[in-house]
Amino acid sequence: MRIGILGTGAMGQVHASALAHIAGVQLVAFGTRAPAPEGVALAQQHNARLLSPAELLAQPDIDAVVVATPTDTHLPLVQAAAQTGKHVFCEKPLARTLAEGTALIEATDRAGVRLAVGQVVRYFAAYAHAHSAIARGELGSIRHLSTTRGGRFPTVSSGWYANIARSGGVALDLMIHDFDWARWCFGPVADVTVHSPLPHKVVAMLRFASGASGEIVGSWAETAPFRTTFMVEGSAGRLSYDSWASTPPAAHASAGVEVPVSSGTDDPYLLQMREAIAWLQGGPAPRATAADALEALRISLAALESLHTGQRVALG
Repeated sequence: MRIGILGTGAMGQVHASALAHIAGVQLVAFGTRAPAPEGVALAQQHNARLLSPAELLAQPDIDAVVVATPTDTHLPLVQAAAQTGKHVFCEKPLARTLAEGTALIEATDRAGVRLAVGQVVRYFAAYAHAHSAIARGELGSIRHLSTTRGGRFPTVSSGWYANIARSGGVALDLMIHDFDWARWCFGPVADVTVHSPLPHKVVAMLRFASGASGEIVGSWAETAPFRTTFMVEGSAGRLSYDSWASTPPAAHASAGVEVPVSSGTDDPYLLQMREAIAWLQGGPAPRATAADALEALRISLAALESLHTGQRVALG
């Protein structure tokens, strides 16, 4: 399969590295509106062409594209790719609004091309392990989930992360990871209530349709390096994880239940891309589908609404 990547920033680089390790895949071009020295170097590193997005999408020898550009650009790029018959891997968030996310999926459906979305936290070993333990019932009846995800404010030359109208800020760009994972583990979210104790720090309280509760914290206000944590409480035990810890996720059983843990060694971005490429080539659906990405977007936008109104927002 011959692939082109739209975007030469951090995520374009990450996905290029993953694609380089997948047999049968050839990365042939990068697309960018304003070539920078870093983009030129990236294309040279992968022996690929550096084109404009329009030029890349016009190439008949490209089978699929990776969209790794700012969130508010996803819809037109995916629509254009679909119109040329190219399959798509789109970075999260799927889009900036629910209407755009729905239109994006409809565009690929109409064109008969496949769409994969980068909800990569499902592929991190600790998070995948916790999901499996919950699904097997090893923690008993699930009662509560808490997560944190945070680090320094993301800075890029264009400054688009600071433009809430473009990025959605912490609640959309960052917390969508944990919203997606929480829904994967606990099922549908009934409602969300959000507040912001500090600029660029958001606390979301979730109530799940199952009756379980959750607290998800996202922050771009930290001075320390990036860190993630989670803790899942059930009637038979709890499972906790801290990315700063030197040991794998720690399981604590309160009713004689032993929960095996594994740190895992595979790069989650490589695992994600392998599944995505298999899907784009006609194989089974990846563990995070476009429909999952749309629901994660729905939760994030409800969190943004609650943040702005100060009210609980029901998801229906």
